[in-house]
Amino acid sequence: MKKKFVLERYNQILWAGIGTGVAVVVVVAVLTGTVAALYAMFTSRSGVPVAVVEENAQGGTVPEAVHYDFCQPIVVYGSPYQLIRVVTDRLVVRNKPAILRQKGYDSYSSRERSYDSCRLYGSDRPSAVANVLVRHADSGAMQLLLKENAVIQALEYPQPPARNTEPEFAPAFPPAGVLYWEIAFEDSNGDNVIDEHDDSGAYLSDIDGRNMVRITPKVSRVLEKIYDKARTLLTLRIVRDSNSDGKLDDKDAPSLIEVSVVKRKMVREVLDRASLRERMRAAEPRR
Repeated sequence: MKKKFVLERYNQILWAGIGTGVAVVVVVAVLTGTVAALYAMFTSRSGVPVAVVEENAQGGTVPEAVHYDFCQPIVVYGSPYQLIRVVTDRLVVRNKPAILRQKGYDSYSSRERSYDSCRLYGSDRPSAVANVLVRHADSGAMQLLLKENAVIQALEYPQPPARNTEPEFAPAFPPAGVLYWEIAFEDSNGDNVIDEHDDSGAYLSDIDGRNMVRITPKVSRVLEKIYDKARTLLTLRIVRDSNSDGKLDDKDAPSLIEVSVVKRKMVREVLDRASLRERMRAAEPRR
C-alpha cells in the first residue's frame, strides 16, 4: 500500500512537471513570436530603398516606379513664399545604391519637432523628404529647390513672434530672408547606407531657396548650433573627418566653428580636440 501511494505521488509530481514544462514552452514560443513580429515591424521600416541611375545613361529610366507625395505647406514668416516638402519611398541617386535610414523625428522647424509628420499618404512604407517645392503664394509660381533629389535632414525658416507681435520678440534664427538646411547629397563613405556616418552639409540660402551656400567643411555633420544675433554669427559644434578615412564615426572628434550668416561662410575654427588638450594642460597638477 505504501509503495502504491509512493508511485501515485511520483506520477503526480511527474505529470505536474510535464505540465509546467509545456506551459513554459508555450510561453517562450509566444514571447519569441511576439519579439520576432515586433522586430520585423521595426526593421521593415528602417530604411528607404534607393533606385540607381547610371551616370552616363541616356534617357535612362528607374526600373521600379517612384512614388511621390507632398506635405502641408510651410508658410515662411515675413515673405510671400511657401515651402512644400516632397516625400518619396525611393531615393534616386547616381551610381551609388544606398539605404536611407529614417530619423525618429522631423527636423523641419525652429520650434518643437513632431514625430514622422510628413510621409506618403495611405502608405506604411518608409519615406523621406527628397526635395522641396518653393511656391510664391501670390503668383503661384513654383520651383524645385534641388536640381537632383537628396536627403533633406533639416530645414529651419524665419518664425513669427511666439506671444508678442513686436519684431524683437521673434525667434532670432534664422533671421529674416534666410533659410537654414542640412542636406546629405550622397553615400559619401560607400557603405551603401546614407546615415550619420556620411557627409551632411549645413547650408544657408535666400528665402526663395536660391543662392544656397555650404557653410560647413566637407565630410562633416552638425551636432549642435547657437546663434549670436548681435554679431550675426552662427556657432556650430560639428564632427568632421579628422582622421581622413572618408567616414564619420567615433574615431573622429568634434570641433567648434563660427559662421558669418551675412557673408555665408565659415570665418574661423574656434576649438578642436588638439587645441583643447593644450589649454587643459595648464590646469593639470605639475608632475
